[in-house]
Amino acid sequence: MNLFNRIILFVVFLVLLSCSTVYASSFSVSVGKSQLQKGEKTKLTIRGNDLTGSFDVKTSDSSIVSIPDYSPPWVENGSDYVTLHALREGSAVITITPYNLSNSNGEKVSLSSKSIKITVSNPREKSSDNNLASLSVEGATISPAFNKNTLEYSTEVPEDVKTIKINAKASSVYATVSGAGSKEVKEGDNHFDIVVKSETGSVKTYKLNVTVKDNNPIIESIDGRDYTVVKVRDNFPCKELFTESVVTIKDVNIPACYNETLKYTLVGLKDENGAVKSFIYDNETYKPYNDVKGTSLMLLVSDVKEKSDMTITDIKIDEISYKAYKYIDSDRFYIVNGENIESGEKGYYLFDSKEKVFMLYEMNEKKEEVKSDKENIYKYVAIIFGVGLLLSLIGLVVLFKKNNNNHKKEKTIIEEENILLEEKPKN
Repeated sequence: MNLFNRIILFVVFLVLLSCSTVYASSFSVSVGKSQLQKGEKTKLTIRGNDLTGSFDVKTSDSSIVSIPDYSPPWVENGSDYVTLHALREGSAVITITPYNLSNSNGEKVSLSSKSIKITVSNPREKSSDNNLASLSVEGATISPAFNKNTLEYSTEVPEDVKTIKINAKASSVYATVSGAGSKEVKEGDNHFDIVVKSETGSVKTYKLNVTVKDNNPIIESIDGRDYTVVKVRDNFPCKELFTESVVTIKDVNIPACYNETLKYTLVGLKDENGAVKSFIYDNETYKPYNDVKGTSLMLLVSDVKEKSDMTITDIKIDEISYKAYKYIDSDRFYIVNGENIESGEKGYYLFDSKEKVFMLYEMNEKKEEVKSDKENIYKYVAIIFGVGLLLSLIGLVVLFKKNNNNHKKEKTIIEEENILLEEKPKN
């Protein structure tokens, strides 16, 4: 190798050595956030690479960004940090200057300063906007037309629709909306609440009424009022003591409920206000069904008939009016016509309007006799008390005789011992 090549290799070595040294000893600066709101804090982190030494951190305007409780960061092949506080609106430059640096070989290292700009803004006032910007149902038209100040809407969908999609968008990007999206619907009226909550927590509720329209309704006229036969089981769940069944009305299978004891079939009829009521269905005839659940049994109550020796009055049970006999001029007890839904027993029942208790009642021409569970209990208690008293007396007699016999035995033993003592020869 000639001299020229040797010089070239030496120069390349020096260049590589210089680059390696610069790369090996360095530091970086980062902040959690460079855009702060007044009152916020952030960390300024200094990280060294093959570096040990101190750093001086200064702010260009301590009234905008301050460094409270400051102590010079020390980095030793790792990192250190200071906390920056945003005090008021404006900008400040944070300068980081290294000094007394050395590398892992103990050699002095000289590095230039670095700086970061921090911008401070005043906090944004939280939004109290809890309005909707839009509300719609896919494939349907809501009424009235949407207005953010109108809180109730309605729409109709065909009877074969099982799900709908509600679209709702808030006016404010900071508000949240709940109640929108895909929803299941059933025949008849369906009600949904779309709730908008503002950033400040205030709430506004929009109501959406969705009617799944029956294109072929079965209309029945009863006592001058029109009713629609309920065709969906979910809209007519069975009552207690009834089981699910099906009847055919005008060639349509209708969900029904059946009671084996009473032989009654119930169907649901919906009035003009949308309220579903139970009716007894029998050969295309309908009769209102109103059951009353007392504390001990469930009755199907009906009006009493005119009776010359009884006073008829109107009473209310579960907000339904019935004609009943007045019982001994009492404002608490009445006699009603009833049919026990569980046993099928028909007849008169004495009704305690205060305790809501029904008791089977029997009437004849000469007297009125009440047969009630309470009276039976009193009889049973009296019998039990009498039997208990008799058993107690027998027990006392037995105990007395036993004690008397024991006393006699003790007396006989003592007398026998005294005789033996007297007969014993004296020494």
